[in-house]
Amino acid sequence: MTDRPGAPGLVHPPSLPLPEELWRHGAFCVLIRAALGGATDEWFRAHWLSGRERVGYEDGGGNWWELEVLPEGRAVLYGEDHEMSGARWLEPPLDLLAGAPEWLPLKRLRSMDDMLGHVHWFDGASWERIAYPPELRDDGLESTAGRYFTEWRALEEAMRPLGDGLLVEADAGEGSRRAVEALFEAASRRRCTREVLDGLLGDLNRSLEYDDGPPESLDVEAAFGIALRAGFTPPGG
Repeated sequence: MTDRPGAPGLVHPPSLPLPEELWRHGAFCVLIRAALGGATDEWFRAHWLSGRERVGYEDGGGNWWELEVLPEGRAVLYGEDHEMSGARWLEPPLDLLAGAPEWLPLKRLRSMDDMLGHVHWFDGASWERIAYPPELRDDGLESTAGRYFTEWRALEEAMRPLGDGLLVEADAGEGSRRAVEALFEAASRRRCTREVLDGLLGDLNRSLEYDDGPPESLDVEAAFGIALRAGFTPPGG
């Protein structure tokens, strides 16, 4: 974990993970959804990948975050909680890009001014943001991106669709958790070949209890496509 992005005025200032960790956590949730048949155009309004540069989540209700990977080890994380992002409601409005470095995609971010509740940037060594006034209690960072800050929380998020009407039981069992953890280990170590995914997704499929009986298999090709885009495959392979 790196420095603390909060400042006086935030209720629970969280620590931000390194960009590559946040990327891995978010993209892994995309891979699981893809394997379950959720990687349709409609579904990608929720999680999405655009080339190898962005990953994020949008819940369809005005709460979202996006991580954009930039050259030279830099990154920018931005988003909004439409209820919690207090920067939107200050008078005068808080300029979240005041004094921001020129290497940020400032023109595009400026075009999103009325949509942004928080902006944090990583300069290759640490996270930064503008100074917050004491009256700003919450910028919405934790409530939008917080569930992806740690491996444990990301695994919880990856497990969530296993109980979204897919299964008889509300919660996935211990076997499913072990299968998801094995998939995460393979993704983290860049071992997600088609063959590895086929075996691990087969283990996951056998661990699940479906309402209408299991499909013949989970979608290995869709999962492999995400693995390629996310950097979960072996280097050069």
